[in-house]
Amino acid sequence: MRELSDLDNLRSVTDKLHPGGFCLALTLTPIGVPARNVTICFSQGAPEKPVVRVDGPSESPHRYDDGSLCMWYPLDPRELRWVSRDRAASLIAHIAAHLVKEEWYRKTGDWVGEEIWHGVHDPNNDPEQEEN
Repeated sequence: MRELSDLDNLRSVTDKLHPGGFCLALTLTPIGVPARNVTICFSQGAPEKPVVRVDGPSESPHRYDDGSLCMWYPLDPRELRWVSRDRAASLIAHIAAHLVKEEWYRKTGDWVGEEIWHGVHDPNNDPEQEEN
């Protein structure tokens, strides 16, 4: 996260849901999206699975029940999801892209890009499920 140290609005925050981990907060303003306050939390022992929360409208087919962003399917190939060796700037880019997609979805009802539907079993998109 050191490469983000030049951001004026980056700050460390505490979060009771991620004991032993750490959280960072910043404000992002992707093109076409109003400024959003973003909190990124990393749990101890799970550095590859950041939990990202954003203020503002939450109407999106790609948010978890707790409101955090669902930016990629956990079993996606490495090139489709963020891993820590991609560095912090890449994670910020994933978050910004997701916010742009959400904004488009709110205006048009269409999701731009690949997606896996939440809560719907699709054997073609869910390798965790065994086929009968």
